[in-house]
Amino acid sequence: MTWRWVPAAVTVFAELAYGDSITAGTLRCEAAEAGVSCRDSESRHGFSLSREA
Repeated sequence: MTWRWVPAAVTVFAELAYGDSITAGTLRCEAAEAGVSCRDSESRHGFSLSREA
């Protein structure tokens, strides 16, 4: 068995005001009063997070 060390992922937090967006690579997230929606610009797949959840 071979062991390999993998460093922990770096976590970055950002606060978005309503109407603002942030992009990381091909992923773009937009904030609205209802929640946050994120979509990959290449695959067009995405997800939404509701404030009501």
